[in-house]
Amino acid sequence: MSNEADIAETWRAILSGAPGARHGNPLILEAAYKHAALRAVYPFPTHGTLQFYRDVVIEKNSFPMIVCAGPPYTVYTTNYGSLLGEAATPDEAVELLLSAWPEGDSGRA
Repeated sequence: MSNEADIAETWRAILSGAPGARHGNPLILEAAYKHAALRAVYPFPTHGTLQFYRDVVIEKNSFPMIVCAGPPYTVYTTNYGSLLGEAATPDEAVELLLSAWPEGDSGRA
């Protein structure tokens, strides 16, 4: 299976609540899935966060992340490097995350 197919399958499994799939905040996951840049990378809900990775081998995270224990939802640069801000809704949290998304990465328009 290609990386692209693996990513699509990971999203499908998480959003559908498939057995064995990671579970996260469904509102944040649905808001994130609306955006091509986020659909193009691996979603990784873990410990109350939603993180994103380039590859299924989770070694290095180079993307911002959302702490999903809100509202308010908090958005950080990679690995809690810097607080980007707080958001009242899942859609606002995703927009804040995308405001710090690497330019030209994974389909970001």
